[in-house]
Amino acid sequence: LMNRNHDYPQIASHSGIWEIPLYVFIVPPDNECENYGVPSGLRNKLKKRDDKFDVKSGKISGLDYNLWVIYDMTKDEFLATVKYSFDKHFYGNRAPFTLGLHPFLYHPESWSQDHITASNSDDRKLALKELVEHFLSIPQVRLVSSIELINWLEQPEGL
Repeated sequence: LMNRNHDYPQIASHSGIWEIPLYVFIVPPDNECENYGVPSGLRNKLKKRDDKFDVKSGKISGLDYNLWVIYDMTKDEFLATVKYSFDKHFYGNRAPFTLGLHPFLYHPESWSQDHITASNSDDRKLALKELVEHFLSIPQVRLVSSIELINWLEQPEGL
């Protein structure tokens, strides 16, 4: 067993190696659902899909797989959750918002997706398209790759 009181040493810094975090998604609470295009009660709905879901925090690990597969979200539920999570960053501490995507979820022939019932690959592609359009509609937002983010972190420039 691991001793939870043990002081673990910090992870050492290694020149040229970066860790880009994947933040959690936060499902909109009831009083915000309609602002994001879904009916109130999304958190309770997700609790019925996965009894481990924490209704109070609304947190889901920050990968698209968890939204599409584990929680079997519809396109609108996915968009509401990702947009709400993004807004928490953008209007909060402005930390970079990372989005972990699995390409196989967007191609109809690359993976057996029989257990995903709320969306199909076309819905998922359309959701990403709408998400990109939404992000690009905000003048202060930049969509960048991981390497572009790292390059900016090493030599930050104002917009």
